[in-house]
Amino acid sequence: MKNIFLGIDYSLKSPAICIINNDTYKWISHPAPLPKKPDFERQKNVTKLDDVKLIFKEEREVSEEYSKNEFSKINHYRQSALAIIDLILDELSADDVENSMVHIGFEGFSFGSASNNLIDTIGATTCLKVLLIEKQVFKNYSLNIYSPKQIKKLAGYGSYDKMDLFDVFIGNYDYIKVKYAENIKKDKKGNFKLDYNDEHLSGDFVEYCQNLPIKRTVKKPKVPKPIDDLIDSYFVACCVRSKVLVNPV
Repeated sequence: MKNIFLGIDYSLKSPAICIINNDTYKWISHPAPLPKKPDFERQKNVTKLDDVKLIFKEEREVSEEYSKNEFSKINHYRQSALAIIDLILDELSADDVENSMVHIGFEGFSFGSASNNLIDTIGATTCLKVLLIEKQVFKNYSLNIYSPKQIKKLAGYGSYDKMDLFDVFIGNYDYIKVKYAENIKKDKKGNFKLDYNDEHLSGDFVEYCQNLPIKRTVKKPKVPKPIDDLIDSYFVACCVRSKVLVNPV
């Protein structure tokens, strides 16, 4: 039976999915439109890539009444989850859905993150997980959740940030070696692995990232959205794949 790997990096504003199927890679982004023109133009540019499908979220109805607003959130999370499931199914054939083992991986919650409303993120992610199970979207599937540290360790180091994951993704270790020079020098337990390699990784999205200008002169360089989330979803998918390859189902 063929294996298909899905990596899901779920956030309220920019959910991302990576599908690895027969050593080919597809990405799905379901973000809210970014308000600033340069950011929105970048989102539009991503839609032009052959291996990325970007469909914008619908806006949520907001009520001044607390109870109505909370139920509006629940409905919005459900509709977003259904939209994501449809987007995934659009990228798979009927044979993939019926006759493959689909291994689904989620990134676990980062409790140290102050940028998201964690309670709402948990609710939205749980809604997607429940629908995947209840609707029996795939005939044969497994569902796993990986801590952020597990995912980063697969990329090479458990304390990497999004900028580091971007550099690993494009195969550029120059900045990582400078940034972590002291840590690497003192590393006696092999915590650092600076040789991540995925021989099958290629395509429009990879090339786009390799040519993406990043402002490196600032104190904390940032990977723009939705690029950072799409790369996170890739490493989640790779976590699933690495587990299956070591322990085949």
